[in-house]
Amino acid sequence: MAAVKGASRLRFFTAWFCPYAQRAWIALNHHRIPYTPIEALSITEDKGYVKHPVLLQHNPKGLVPTILPAEAEEKGKGAAAPAVFESLLCIEFADEYANEKNLSNKPNLMPKGAFAKAQARIMASWVDRQICSPFYRVLIRKDQKERDDAFAELLANLRVFAKNIHPQGPFFYGTDLSIVDVALAPWAYRFYILEHYRGKGFGIPANDTTLSPYFRWYDAVVELPAVKDTLQDKKKLAAVYERYADASAKSMVGDAVRAGKEAHDI
Repeated sequence: MAAVKGASRLRFFTAWFCPYAQRAWIALNHHRIPYTPIEALSITEDKGYVKHPVLLQHNPKGLVPTILPAEAEEKGKGAAAPAVFESLLCIEFADEYANEKNLSNKPNLMPKGAFAKAQARIMASWVDRQICSPFYRVLIRKDQKERDDAFAELLANLRVFAKNIHPQGPFFYGTDLSIVDVALAPWAYRFYILEHYRGKGFGIPANDTTLSPYFRWYDAVVELPAVKDTLQDKKKLAAVYERYADASAKSMVGDAVRAGKEAHDI
């Protein structure tokens, strides 16, 4: 992971395989905010995690992404430092931090205007709940009908997303990358994992004309430097998701979905 250079770097607690952390990573890269990346989750032999002690100190759930100010040092120093977590909030934080510090000449990821901002938050949350969460049900649920229903839901909502992409694109709201694009991008990159573990009936259909705007959007998003720098080797990434596909993952997402809840409920 390449850190953006700078004199005063944020401390970015992340995990290379985590799509939620990837949202924050893209936002930090977009604004070229200086940060020090810290791999905070190590997968153990029993499919659980060893979590970085400083992460646990500042985020009791031990979830990534978590962003700390530069003065929050290792080994317990900076215990009172504020922490930013929850991936969609981290995207908004990147905008505000870049503006506050005069770090970026890039357009904000949040649109201008109170109503436009509210609509963007609503849409990003919708993506999180209606597209990203079904992804985990396809992988984790053992009942075939539950998997089929989850994929049908994901695909139907991906068509809704495609229908609402700006006609001229290339991004959801037009020429500028937004929180809505960043909300979906990490999962869009991972959709191949569904077909990898669940078979051909779980691939995003390339010949579906209702999804043409989505495929154009995807091609534009993954070519952005801020996004491209976050993309992992697909074979390596798929291997990490085996523990979800065999329902052995000892993670909060895995536990929630096995218990009949949704990934966004954690």
